[in-house]
Amino acid sequence: MSNTIAIQQEQANQLASLLYKNAGSAFSGEINSLATALGVEQLPGTQDLPAATTVAAQENNPISSSLPERVGIWTLGKEEGEELYTRDVNARMDWWLWAKNHQFSPQPPAGKKRVILLGESVARGYLYDPFYTVAQELEALLNQAAPGTLDTEVLDLARTDLSLPILRGLLPEALALKPAAVVIFAGNNWLHTMKESVSPADYQELCRLQNSGLLTDVRALLETRFRDMISGFLQYVNTLSAQSGIPVTFVIPEFNLGDWNSNPQEKNATRLTGSGAAKWAALVENGEEALRANNYDLLENISSRMTALDMTHPLGYEWKAICRKEAGDWQAARSLMESARDTSMYGRAESKPRCFRVIRETILKEAPSLGITVVDLPAVFSKAIPDSLPGREYFLDYCHLTVQGIKLSMHPTAEAVAGVLLGTPVSISADSGLYPDDEVRAVAHVAAAVHNAHYGQAAPVLQYHCQEAADATDQAKEVMRNFIDFSSRRLQNTLCKTHEEVVESGIFTQYEGGLGFIHERRRKLLDIALVDAMAPLASTPGESLADDILALRIAEHVPAPGKSIDLLETCYSATSYDVFNVELPELNYYQARNHRSDFTFIADASIGFSAKLIARAPGTNQEIRVLLNGEPLSTLQLEEKWTTVNLDIPDISLLRKGANTLSIRWPAPEWYRKTDPDTVQTPKEFLDFMYPVWGEIYVFELLSNKEKGQLSDHSVPGRVEASLLSV
Repeated sequence: MSNTIAIQQEQANQLASLLYKNAGSAFSGEINSLATALGVEQLPGTQDLPAATTVAAQENNPISSSLPERVGIWTLGKEEGEELYTRDVNARMDWWLWAKNHQFSPQPPAGKKRVILLGESVARGYLYDPFYTVAQELEALLNQAAPGTLDTEVLDLARTDLSLPILRGLLPEALALKPAAVVIFAGNNWLHTMKESVSPADYQELCRLQNSGLLTDVRALLETRFRDMISGFLQYVNTLSAQSGIPVTFVIPEFNLGDWNSNPQEKNATRLTGSGAAKWAALVENGEEALRANNYDLLENISSRMTALDMTHPLGYEWKAICRKEAGDWQAARSLMESARDTSMYGRAESKPRCFRVIRETILKEAPSLGITVVDLPAVFSKAIPDSLPGREYFLDYCHLTVQGIKLSMHPTAEAVAGVLLGTPVSISADSGLYPDDEVRAVAHVAAAVHNAHYGQAAPVLQYHCQEAADATDQAKEVMRNFIDFSSRRLQNTLCKTHEEVVESGIFTQYEGGLGFIHERRRKLLDIALVDAMAPLASTPGESLADDILALRIAEHVPAPGKSIDLLETCYSATSYDVFNVELPELNYYQARNHRSDFTFIADASIGFSAKLIARAPGTNQEIRVLLNGEPLSTLQLEEKWTTVNLDIPDISLLRKGANTLSIRWPAPEWYRKTDPDTVQTPKEFLDFMYPVWGEIYVFELLSNKEKGQLSDHSVPGRVEASLLSV
């Protein structure tokens, strides 16, 4: 998804949610702000809404003494004389975001206490939902807390992409249902709300601090904005809880510290003073060599210098955490991976959801004195696995939990909620007995493998989830075979028969009906690492599936006679769906904001190639290095103006049969564009200032040196011709 579409979708979701529930004057400022951002001049029914933009304005709104007309996407109505909340057909486009409850009664069944669960996708049990959910696990455990005394129903009102403003609007509606308790499982999606509070003056101050090398002050400013926002929300929760007399339990999410690492875009280089950029690039290259050699003493020295040079970049923390894990220092490794996670605060990219250290610390410090019970999952996971970091066994991706992770999280949550309801500490030792069936687990892990691959995660993680899926059911292997086919072709996925078969199978209810496999137009990935992880598991006895995949890749991606392939296509220039977190103008050329750009191409290793490159770099007589599969190939001179150069790859010994990598190593910029912090007014200008361009490419074409191109030797396999396509 492009950055523009992603931002507009998030804004439209927030606006629709507020309008659907008739949010009223307390949200008028946010409604008008979102409408303006989307280009809507006037929304029906909002003409007379007064401006009110602060949490304080909402704190004085009493909770309705009668049943609310709307709770989220559910509207109050009657069926056969019985009052029921039913999903609003006018909000049908939002149904997929919310818990899959079509109807619920305003009151719990007779004799039961109702606990309402509010939260984000992690609270839905993403990739298992609706067949196994966090709400189901919590309900089962609560009903074991005091059999015969505490009979509980958990009403699931969790929502994917739940923002803090939507949560603020949903909370009084939930409390108006007069449950026995409310559980809020959230904190992963709050970064966007914090950034909305950053003003042009703040951006200028951040740039001035960065320009002066005061990186700790950059962090302090952003964390102050976070603390103010969280404190206001906790005060709001306290006010509503006191008004209603209904206790609130807050569950602080944990993050996948064991496996989730920064993606390529999150490694964009920061503007550094003096010769800092050149030093940074050298440290990264030296660190990569130390990592390949398993030289952890050297790697730790390099990573310490990296974090000292740029405390806002994740890579130094991630490498130092590897060293600490090798030394068995798990406490230090945890702290380092938390620091790496938190660098997404600085706005390099549209990072995946996460709960920052400042969120956790603010909640732990302030919530108890406000009467809010807290379940601290980072502490829970740290205690449960002191000699490791929570990784793939507990997480499907960055924050979404496996069955094991859900169970570990909901045990202390159920104990806390039961203790509040019973007025005495409660211990729950037994398992809930709830488990998803094999097909549900298989689908969850296939989807997790795809999700991890599309956001830049390492091959061992992909292999793990593929193996878990294959172990669960043979049906997963059939899905993998289809995925291998449509992913390996140049055609967009939705036009491939094998993609159609996956969607028509109906088994991907957990992954938006298979829509999770769809890519935006001209944004297809080649998925080399993921396909290679699937291949051995999807093969049948005696089958050479890897050979079939290689033949398909060569047929689809080696240039035909007289033709070229465009290495700037996403298929060849990206390995993950990285986007910036601000709206950028459409460009017809490639921009590098790092010292390195990698491009993948396919070869059969029997012929050489030539390439045409039109590029530029800030400065004069800038020397760039070109590497093929890590080996030096050529050195080129670029300037600020567009320069055309030709490359030859005549030596086939440098080529691999299958996937190859052409790398461009950019020099540190001699000068930066827009160097005056006082000119920065917008998030886009902030991005350009903080993470400047190192080089730009207008054309990067690869041509076969063979007179008769590869397609004369390799016909494109059809579904029947290639054994990998018969499923």
